[in-house]
Amino acid sequence: MSARGTRNGFTLIELILVIVIILILAGIAIPAFAVLTYSSNQSGSANAVQAALQSARDAAVRAGSGRDAAAVFLVGDDGRIRIVVAQVEATLLDNAGGGNEVLRDILVPAQGVEVFVLPRGWVVRGYIRPTALQTGSPAFADNAGWYEDTYRGTDRLQGQWAFPETVFFDDRSGNNGDKRQSFMVRFEGGTGRHLTSATAKALYVDPAPTLAFRDPGTPPWSTFRADREEDLGRFVRRVMADPALTLTQRRQLLGDIATDTVLVGPVGQIAVYNEKRLAEAIGADGLNRRTDTLYKPIGGSVVGPEYDDSLFAGLTAAQINQRIGLWIRSSNLPAGARPASETSDARIFLVSRYLGQPVEATRLVEGS
Repeated sequence: MSARGTRNGFTLIELILVIVIILILAGIAIPAFAVLTYSSNQSGSANAVQAALQSARDAAVRAGSGRDAAAVFLVGDDGRIRIVVAQVEATLLDNAGGGNEVLRDILVPAQGVEVFVLPRGWVVRGYIRPTALQTGSPAFADNAGWYEDTYRGTDRLQGQWAFPETVFFDDRSGNNGDKRQSFMVRFEGGTGRHLTSATAKALYVDPAPTLAFRDPGTPPWSTFRADREEDLGRFVRRVMADPALTLTQRRQLLGDIATDTVLVGPVGQIAVYNEKRLAEAIGADGLNRRTDTLYKPIGGSVVGPEYDDSLFAGLTAAQINQRIGLWIRSSNLPAGARPASETSDARIFLVSRYLGQPVEATRLVEGS
């Protein structure tokens, strides 16, 4: 029998039609998948923040009266946000500059409590009330040094949305910790009540990942190695109890000046958002490729937190701060700052005073 008319392959036209159909389906599926991934990461980030706050409140209730707990917000070396549940371990008479001294609680990670990590690119900012930034009198001495590189002049008289600036510091010396700063949500020990009226700063022990200043023969860092301690609470107790250490040496190990500590202040409002979307909205030319943020990497003359001015068309730090605040509030930005469709999708959470529960809000509550 003849096999005429039997076909063993596809014609060129048929192959082209198949390829076109595949491309059309991919064009539909890929954006849909990207939207789904974005939405999933946003929900995951918000859920992580809520879970961390609940975990910190639970830790405060378990700890009992006199030992507060807090959710502390940090940026890791990989650029991802970490939320650590911490507890008060001791109190140090710290140097606040200008001849002022202040008592500051020392926080360490709570033992056996999960560390919450946000998806890459997702960020948390905390709202700082103006009274927590003002300086100029002994009454505001504790505010000196906290975010002083990021907010200057009239910026310190306004509420600001702060980024966890915990990796923008020069780690070649043990005395460069004054550039490390972040925020926390603090809960009262025993009751779990959110301390809404608290303004006092605390010191969170977060060992710098470096050996540069820990070489043998450079006390006190060569003797007291925070980077080798599994239990940082025990490390703090050793430092505070050692009679051979002077107050100056304790400050070098645990004070604001210590490279192994982060100065943290209490906040009551948290914003969860995507850093790349924020950058696009406020008119930045993307993110810094090395830090994946709006900040320059440390090196050379850059020894502390500085916005990468190459990302902006001549904007000052104050103007950048203003745009960040307006975007998070979903307020109108200056003309040309963003495409008309680039509205804010930041999710804002307020922490209830008595229940200690995070409640999602539709906008910033001024003065809170």
